[in-house]
Amino acid sequence: MHGVTFMYDDSPLTLLVEDALYAAKHDRCGTAVDILRDAFPYLTEPDSYRVCKAMAEAGTVATVRAHGGVKPDPAAGELWAPGGHTDDPLLLWSIWFLVAHANADSTMTRTLFAVMWERGRSEVLAAACTLLGAVASISLIADEVVAQ
Repeated sequence: MHGVTFMYDDSPLTLLVEDALYAAKHDRCGTAVDILRDAFPYLTEPDSYRVCKAMAEAGTVATVRAHGGVKPDPAAGELWAPGGHTDDPLLLWSIWFLVAHANADSTMTRTLFAVMWERGRSEVLAAACTLLGAVASISLIADEVVAQ
């Protein structure tokens, strides 16, 4: 829709993620948060999970782009691993959710999401906004790497 470099599927939820990611990547973070904040009160648990999965897919695509198209081979025992350190629990959740998705570990993504869902919709929204910020950052890095 806006030149975002992924397509999880053609559902309205994916379009919502594309719009939010486009806004975040173009220095309109308030708009990106508004897009999620306006949608999340109406989303069911499965739809909220799908939104997070679509964001994680965009992050996975961007991570692969940032690594020159190289990605781990799970058949060879290779997996993505989180790096760095943060004391921010929402950022930590976002990183682990993204890594679990990138490794096609649906058990872990479902477990991580379930923990956040149990904490309430406001926590899910906060986690989704943090995930969006992480994905936008990775996507911008990937854009720079590809442009070099």
